[in-house]
Amino acid sequence: MPEPSIKGLRSCETRLEVSGELQWRQVHPNEVDDGQVTPAAFRGTSKDRDAISCCRSAKRTAAQAYDDYTGGGKLSQGTFAVTIAEVTAASCQMIDDADCEDVTTVGHSVIRMHHFTTKDERREARVMLAAYANKRGVQHPR
Repeated sequence: MPEPSIKGLRSCETRLEVSGELQWRQVHPNEVDDGQVTPAAFRGTSKDRDAISCCRSAKRTAAQAYDDYTGGGKLSQGTFAVTIAEVTAASCQMIDDADCEDVTTVGHSVIRMHHFTTKDERREARVMLAAYANKRGVQHPR
């Protein structure tokens, strides 16, 4: 698939370029089946299903990202990861939004899927992202 252009990028957001930098994703226990991340782990909140929150490994360790997330009372089965290159290979967009006023998480980033026009495109991207995360395995706690 061709690389999508970014529409609606806010002035506080920056596109992250293709690289091996890990993007930490906290995965709820309901999104793990027999130790494997399900594609549901790469769905945003009910408020915005096409914006998947992550945390940049350049800014936080896997343990710090886990502690930041669970310290607020949220549940996480663990910190999993995908690279920016893998996000791009799944035809998604990787955005650093940590400088936005409405973001309080250090190193926050977002996998965006707003450009997809069908549920099948979104499903295919989520399956790919889950496969990448599963290949790498849980990063914290081990």
